[in-house]
Amino acid sequence: MAKIRVKTPLVELDGDEMTRIIWAWIKEKLILPHVDVELKYFDLGIQARDATEDRVTVEAAHAIREYGVGVKCATITPDAERVAEYGLKKAWPSPNGQIRSILDGTVFRKPILVSNIRPAVRSWKKPIVVGRHAYGDLYRGVELAVDRPGRVAAPLRPATAGPPPASGRPQAASSSARSRSTRSASRSSSFATSSGPTAAATANTGAARARSSRCGSRSPNPRSRTRQATGCGTGRAASSAARTAHRTITGCARPTVRSGC
Repeated sequence: MAKIRVKTPLVELDGDEMTRIIWAWIKEKLILPHVDVELKYFDLGIQARDATEDRVTVEAAHAIREYGVGVKCATITPDAERVAEYGLKKAWPSPNGQIRSILDGTVFRKPILVSNIRPAVRSWKKPIVVGRHAYGDLYRGVELAVDRPGRVAAPLRPATAGPPPASGRPQAASSSARSRSTRSASRSSSFATSSGPTAAATANTGAARARSSRCGSRSPNPRSRTRQATGCGTGRAASSAARTAHRTITGCARPTVRSGC
């Protein structure tokens, strides 16, 4: 059977430890016997990166940009322990982060589903692809070993002299505080206005009783006043509260209040 001819070369980025062995088997058994493809090989193993001052990583990224496609194996991002283990010159940055930065790319994680291995989530029937915008964080961080006590400072030196501009965060915060004060005053005023008629009715109950013999009325029902004060009932009871207060203050006879309690 004739091999499948691939016109565009494939950029091959070798990796570290077991991935080197597994990728070699994949090429030998699954790819090269069936596919006629030119491979542009770059060794991104930690020793090769250390020997080339990490230039090989940059060259591999530019090769992917030129040919449009590449296959990368897993690589080691060395920490202090790995530096000592492999005898490296320094802790070289993540190859993945460098390649993404040069290509301005995004990481997509796509699982491989096998029919005879059921996932833990039984309803998971199709692959879930995750686009990860890996930037900054570990890939831009710099480790610093401090060997003696000291003080850490982050000074800010303005480019121009003089007082800070009038507009800015402090002014916005002051405006926000004034807004909260206005809203609080509005709520207090609203409460005083709504509770005014009921308070007036309560204060003038004695005067209403005194006038009851003159105008033949009876004092308001205490239960009705309680319902008015708590706001219980319908809108009709609220308006009746205002009429009750008015009749009590002016001495009108027999104020009637109906509540929906």
